Amino acid sequence: MNSSYIKKSNIKTGKELSFTDIPYIVCRFSCIVLIVYYCWYVEAFGNFSLVVNGSFLLMSGCIFLIHLVDSEIRFNEIPYGIWNKAVVIVYCLIPGLLIASNRLTLLDAVKHFIIFFVITYAFVLVSNHYDSINWLFISIIVSVMICCIHLMFFGYHYSANRIVLSSNSNPNILVTILDLGLFCILYRVKINFKSLLSAVPLIVILTYNIIMTGSRKGFLAALMIYVFWGLAMLIQIHKNGNQQQIAFIWVLLVFVAILFIFIFFRYVVNTELMSRMKTMGNEKSNSARIEMYKEAFKIFLNKPLLGAGLDQYQFWSALGGYSHSTYAEAIADFGFVGCILYFAPFFYTMYLLVRLISNGYEFFRSLFLLGLCFVELFLGIGQIWFYEAGHIFTWALIFICTQKLCVSQNENYKHSAGKVCKYVKL
Repeated sequence: MNSSYIKKSNIKTGKELSFTDIPYIVCRFSCIVLIVYYCWYVEAFGNFSLVVNGSFLLMSGCIFLIHLVDSEIRFNEIPYGIWNKAVVIVYCLIPGLLIASNRLTLLDAVKHFIIFFVITYAFVLVSNHYDSINWLFISIIVSVMICCIHLMFFGYHYSANRIVLSSNSNPNILVTILDLGLFCILYRVKINFKSLLSAVPLIVILTYNIIMTGSRKGFLAALMIYVFWGLAMLIQIHKNGNQQQIAFIWVLLVFVAILFIFIFFRYVVNTELMSRMKTMGNEKSNSARIEMYKEAFKIFLNKPLLGAGLDQYQFWSALGGYSHSTYAEAIADFGFVGCILYFAPFFYTMYLLVRLISNGYEFFRSLFLLGLCFVELFLGIGQIWFYEAGHIFTWALIFICTQKLCVSQNENYKHSAGKVCKYVKL
């Protein structure tokens, strides 16, 4: 990696700590605290504003110090998707104050947008400084496993046989976090027996908890993650042409398929999740959602350019509440202009990943990240991304990982070109 892109940490290189390192250490600590908070604590025990506000203020102070004392920080090091959050905040705030029906609700929603922007911005700064995103993956995995242990031993019966963390916990929000943990584990798995074996217990625990929440969308999203991971792994191995690895993976996949079939018919088929899967075509439930979507479209037709303002759907819809869809909520709240601003980085990132895949660079990681994009787009049909940490963290990982892959590819091209020029000169 070029030093203009990532600054090596003195901790990593073994040098004595400097004043520049201190805000990074505190900033990373604040990030970890908020990851644990959003991935477990808030679902288990409810909101605790002191943790959020305290960590947010500490993080903001550290970010200010980092930009003040670290001359190697470059604005182009920040992924476009992260910067775009700041643009969306400005867009929501300025027109929103003029058009919103309830300005207090708007300001509260903008406040959450600002907090998540600062958190994801800190993710980038810290990851660039330490030349690694492993700390971010590990923090999410540990937080999600704490969540799973709590769920298994102290879970709350949400309805029927569905298990969540507490009476305030929503199974759909919870399972989004579990799916993120599943992605993080699989993304870090290497193509060897030891790595796969060490990941199996975590994967089994996570899958069990996803099933126990009874969330249909979450379960389908988990299946999509498995499919994309298996597909990316198989294609990568076949591209490498290593016959032993190819044989090993095929044997492993056959074993996993047999194990899955056994577990499914022995333990899963009679769960509440499968009972709910059979009712996915429930006319009453679907008709209610269709009415919500129609309400959102009516708002869009009434205010097509700028929308009704962030978090204002509930005041314009005759049904009240939320539309239960990112796309419906977006057209109602953001309007045409806001939708372009909000969704542009997602599709631009998918375009970058397609380019990486077509170039054959880091094929497995690029294809798996693209798969996660499709998972999020699928979940957006029945969930709202705006305020849920699981979705915010997911997109932050997609943006950061894609940026690192693109920069790494560019550095490799420059290095290869340099070698060619040197050879020709000689």
